[in-house]
Amino acid sequence: MARAVPLPCCAVPVEPVIFSKFASSIAASGDPLVKPVETSELDFEVELAIIIGKTGRRVKPEDAMSHVAGAPLDKGLHSSA
Repeated sequence: MARAVPLPCCAVPVEPVIFSKFASSIAASGDPLVKPVETSELDFEVELAIIIGKTGRRVKPEDAMSHVAGAPLDKGLHSSA
């Protein structure tokens, strides 16, 4: 199995990097993708999306998966320049 190789400038994170995607940034399959005029390139990447299905606070690690509704693969698109 291949492993991530760190870039010379950056170490591989010890914990997962977490960020949010707003509903306005999501496109359905077949929707047109618009390249902003401010960028010269768009890059695709595969991401693991975690869908949280119910709210929680101070959830015990052993109970965390009961809050997960799904974990689909996501094709991310971002501006590189």
